[in-house]
Amino acid sequence: MLAEHIRDVFLHVKWSDAKIWTSVLESDRAKSDQELLKIIHHIHETQHAFLSAWLNGTFKRKTFETFDTVSDLMAWGEKFHTSVLPFTEDLTDKDLDKQITLLWAHYFSSALGREPGPTTIRETLHQLPSHSMHHRGQAVRRLRELDISPPIMDYIVWVMAERPVIPWPAK
Repeated sequence: MLAEHIRDVFLHVKWSDAKIWTSVLESDRAKSDQELLKIIHHIHETQHAFLSAWLNGTFKRKTFETFDTVSDLMAWGEKFHTSVLPFTEDLTDKDLDKQITLLWAHYFSSALGREPGPTTIRETLHQLPSHSMHHRGQAVRRLRELDISPPIMDYIVWVMAERPVIPWPAK
């Protein structure tokens, strides 16, 4: 069942985000590094944008400057996970082929050389974890530049560890 696998993938996304946040919170340099925090903000902003598309089609952007503290940004990231997991629990395989309109798709018109074609829930559920992992890789690079040992976040490592659920880091 593909819907079950998608739920699994999103549990891994939560685990990976929690691991990054744990690394950030353990270092004063990381907690104050604007480049790193902007990468993490982008991850969470994109997560919230897709969640909004899946649930109701509206999205209210929150810029990086919206957040007064690192804890505020982290809490916003956690809010995505507490909302997306119930969404994935309710998915059926039939839901996956429904078309979805992404309100920001027109931003890709020039890169595509035409208007974007239709997408499905299935395709967007693949896109978001891939996008998040790509940018978590950038966060890992930045942690290394700050001389901070990054966490291992590979999906297969999570599977081999028997899919641990770690708590979201305390603020």
